[in-house]
Amino acid sequence: MKFNQDLSWHKRASESECLPWQHDLQGVATHEFGHVFGLDHVGQATGQVMRPSSPNCDTSNRHLSMRNKIETNDQNNHLL
Repeated sequence: MKFNQDLSWHKRASESECLPWQHDLQGVATHEFGHVFGLDHVGQATGQVMRPSSPNCDTSNRHLSMRNKIETNDQNNHLL
């Protein structure tokens, strides 16, 4: 996975330290790894990490939801 070096990435734990134009590195990485494990986008309104986009400095989506984990397990079981 390669991250766009032209973007400004927020890498700290606290959202309060994030500058308004920064993207949360951990949240974006979690989302992209969700795709690696076969997850698709969910509805924007769900607020889950697999939604199509998230606001800058949003540190609330650094982990897959339980629903995403169940979907990943179901997809992996189909591969067996």
